[in-house]
Amino acid sequence: GRHLIRQMLLFLNSRIFDRWFVRQLWPLGLPRREYDVVHCQDFLGVRIARSIAQMTGGAFGVTLHDFLPRQIGANIPNRFLRPVLGEICRRRDQSLLPDYRAATWIAGVSQVLAESASRFLGPSAPVVHAVYNAYAPAFASSEATVSRDPAREVRFLFVGRLSPEKGIDLLMEAFRRYPGRAALRIVGLDGVLRRMVESGVRADARIQLLPAVRYEEMARYYLEHDVVCCPAMWEEPFGLTTLEARASQRVVIGSRRGAIPEILEGYARSVLVDTRNRSRTGVVEDLACALVSAPALIGAAIPALAEAAFLQRFSPRVFSDS
Repeated sequence: GRHLIRQMLLFLNSRIFDRWFVRQLWPLGLPRREYDVVHCQDFLGVRIARSIAQMTGGAFGVTLHDFLPRQIGANIPNRFLRPVLGEICRRRDQSLLPDYRAATWIAGVSQVLAESASRFLGPSAPVVHAVYNAYAPAFASSEATVSRDPAREVRFLFVGRLSPEKGIDLLMEAFRRYPGRAALRIVGLDGVLRRMVESGVRADARIQLLPAVRYEEMARYYLEHDVVCCPAMWEEPFGLTTLEARASQRVVIGSRRGAIPEILEGYARSVLVDTRNRSRTGVVEDLACALVSAPALIGAAIPALAEAAFLQRFSPRVFSDS
């Protein structure tokens, strides 16, 4: 119930709420100032940001962090509520079309997301640019750190929400089939599958759920593992874990969904699994095969110059300039 209420608060806003919010700005003096640009970083703030831009005379820009229409259904495990909330959100997204079309510019965090937004907004939409999220330089790894003692276990890592769209339940089921010496460590954010994950950890000593990790410490966690697993079951808008794993030169198991193939383009240490329109059994079998084949890619040759050129598009400097 707590997760459902959170979803409703985050995603089911309305015109009434937007008007109330803008009225609260007047005592602060915000709408009476002049701005060159009003930049909206949140999907649900687009109507509010447009209102402020109209009142202050500023240009109106939007950054998209998710596909249009939104994928709220992927976060709802209840199969009865999922289509209902999905339809409500679809209608809400349609109601926001005039606000998006009024933007001076729109930036999507990946090329596939930008193309999707252009299709959704139609021919009257503003130009949608691809402005990739940046990764912290601390995640860059040297080739010398990529090795594994054959006598030790293969170390797999999952980083992300403990939710159905991240595929953690399928990954754990596939890992239980792994035939060799291995460990799966999970750095999980809160999610609706936490209890299921905790139960799976108790049932398999090879699986470990780690406590919360500060972001500044995450680079070390990547380097301590051989394979990073990103088995997304939705259209991943960007995939920061995938990017950080590639920058750390880890082997990456990813889904052929959303922006993940875009981030892993040309990467020799990656395995892509199809998860779209597949049965649960089929996805688990493919993930199990990917887990078995991934260790062979540890230390696979990476052309240094080409890799540096590819990762440059995700640098903080390119992000800020864009």
